Amino acid sequence: MKKFLAALACGAFIIASTVPVQADPFLFGEQPQQQQVVPKGIQPNVNYPTVMIGQFMSFCINMIMMKLSGEGVPRNVAAENAGYVCSCVMDSYREQNQQAEFQFELTRKSEGDVPLFKKHYSNCSILNAERTGYMNIDPTKSIWVNQLNKPETILINF
Repeated sequence: MKKFLAALACGAFIIASTVPVQADPFLFGEQPQQQQVVPKGIQPNVNYPTVMIGQFMSFCINMIMMKLSGEGVPRNVAAENAGYVCSCVMDSYREQNQQAEFQFELTRKSEGDVPLFKKHYSNCSILNAERTGYMNIDPTKSIWVNQLNKPETILINF
């Protein structure tokens, strides 16, 4: 009989250690979580949507990469610097400005129409220089205006 009880206790211990046990949420005053139902065909409405951020990042990185490549900076160094500066600019907009201000500047065609961008770009270029020990990106020149000082057409629709 003792062997039977010992075997039963060992079996119960093994089963208890392999079967997951969850506490009843009602015992602790918690309500069971209900899954949110997202309606089909409706895009989420959030500040600074990812599509807008992606379009800006693509534009910004490409412009800085072209500028740095023209100055003879190796592609991998140019990409790393451009990624840092553009990310910093985007994060600065999101932290300090409303989405409408960002969208307004993003659709402008001249350097004079983008004071927030110039401020963020200058700050981020300086941070990049501190981070890397050198500055490849001139913060006094805007990527919004090409080398011949002719305004570039920048049209991004959201």
